[in-house]
Amino acid sequence: MPENLGEAEAFEAFSFYCYMQNFHEGTWDPLTQRTGGGNDMGIDSYAIILNGSIVQSLDEIHEEIERNRQFRVVVVLLQSKREKSFSGNAIGGLARNMGRVFDLDRDLDPQEASDEIRTLQNALRLLLSRPELLAGHRPKVYVGYACCGSEIKAPHRYASDDIAAAIRRNGDFEAKADLLGARDLRGLYERSLKSSRIAFDVDRDKLVEMPDTPGIDGNSYIGLVDARAFVRQVLTDETGGIRESLFHENVREFYGYANNPVNRAIRESLQSPEGRARFHTVNNGLTVIAREAERYNNRLSLKDCQVVNGSQTSHVLFDQRDRLDETVQCRVAVIASTDNSVIDAVIAGTNLQTKVDPEFFAARADQHSHIEQYFLSIPEDRRLYYERRERQYSQNPEIPRLRVVNTQTLLKYFAAVFLEEPELSVDLRLLRERAHAKAFDEKHHPALYYSAASVAYRFEGLFRNGSFGKEVKPAKYLLAAGFKRALIGGRIPEGKKGNAPVVLKTLNDAAWDEAESMAVFENVVRALARAVPIDDDGAELRKKVRDPDFTGRFLRSITAGAS
Repeated sequence: MPENLGEAEAFEAFSFYCYMQNFHEGTWDPLTQRTGGGNDMGIDSYAIILNGSIVQSLDEIHEEIERNRQFRVVVVLLQSKREKSFSGNAIGGLARNMGRVFDLDRDLDPQEASDEIRTLQNALRLLLSRPELLAGHRPKVYVGYACCGSEIKAPHRYASDDIAAAIRRNGDFEAKADLLGARDLRGLYERSLKSSRIAFDVDRDKLVEMPDTPGIDGNSYIGLVDARAFVRQVLTDETGGIRESLFHENVREFYGYANNPVNRAIRESLQSPEGRARFHTVNNGLTVIAREAERYNNRLSLKDCQVVNGSQTSHVLFDQRDRLDETVQCRVAVIASTDNSVIDAVIAGTNLQTKVDPEFFAARADQHSHIEQYFLSIPEDRRLYYERRERQYSQNPEIPRLRVVNTQTLLKYFAAVFLEEPELSVDLRLLRERAHAKAFDEKHHPALYYSAASVAYRFEGLFRNGSFGKEVKPAKYLLAAGFKRALIGGRIPEGKKGNAPVVLKTLNDAAWDEAESMAVFENVVRALARAVPIDDDGAELRKKVRDPDFTGRFLRSITAGAS
């Protein structure tokens, strides 16, 4: 935790991090989810999770809606108090406030609710504005109350029941309330430090052990599994939705049915008894990578597993789970390996049957490894950690989570800082489609990625500790591009053996010097204020940051100002 964070604030962030272990398995920063101030109506932290990913803004929700993509919604809220016992009054007050927040027919008064809480209410309205995209599944809301106590008395439970009842009164949400004491928080934290393990039932007579192969563990298997068991025990998460964290290494997201005849055909094959019985003969099945695989009689246990091929099949099976019966078998290959080069080769080899940009695989095989090693070569006082694989550093408590940079964060900041296309950084779909291959081009020196990560580390910290207000946060990536422009201009040092580290020294030194970075940042913010109105509403700013022409004019003004 940052040194300037008070004990109460640190406990809020810690408690929410622990509570979220029940709902989200990816890498994230609990400090960014804090409401951070007064008029929070008892909500110290909250997260909105769409299809397994945390969304940070109304704009991201709009993007999902505009794509007409069906989504599953989980909303997690927490109140934290450092008291040594549970408080019935505090829990009851939280219940009353939940009734007001989830009364979507009534706007919260700005005098009683902060901007963050009113944004939460507007997000809830937005999520319900297209009920057809919810696919008949009401959003699930989980509210936690955390303290350092141990004894939960009957009045406390009654009060927590009132929290869920207040939310369900709306009629559009499912709701559950949890009371978390010191033992609960400790257990959840210990779980966060462990590797993720999933076990499911198999018929050992239908699985064949693969022969020993260099880089692949002997406990690797290929064969048929009961689709019902796989869906229930592997694909379904703790909230009853699909476990999206299984697909982080998959090169494709779920395409749905509307514009995808393949997925419609998979769904159609499950509609009749004949189709279900021959499912395994007409479907390519799944490829699962795991760091360890162990079979005990008729049960297979996987450590840190990913479905690297078969995302479409998995999602259709999950969607059609009520139609599955004992006749539905699915072809599965389980490959156990800790060798990143082998994992990359498996991902590439199993995904060549349909079109995927070859640049994606070229980048995976070499560039990410080079980036990871370069980060580790940096002296410890400025070292960052590139997380190529989900939860790669989660078991090492000595590595500060704030210094871990995942692929998505690195891609966003690289696109903004060096490609100078920050408009892509605020749209995940465009970012993946237009920036991924360019960003992870093999010609780029790993030093570029370290510099982008250093800017990310500094910028996320500035917004996290309140050095700059939320009114400029929609322009975060545009400001990051301006930060680099003000320091080293618009050029990108090219070539693996070039002088990139020397050219980037000025940028890195500024990013790692809090006073200097603040001074440069303030100048860039002033330039932005001259170009577009910055106010609490932020509508005009959010529009401008998506306009590449505005980006070009703004960055040219920064260069001119710097000279």
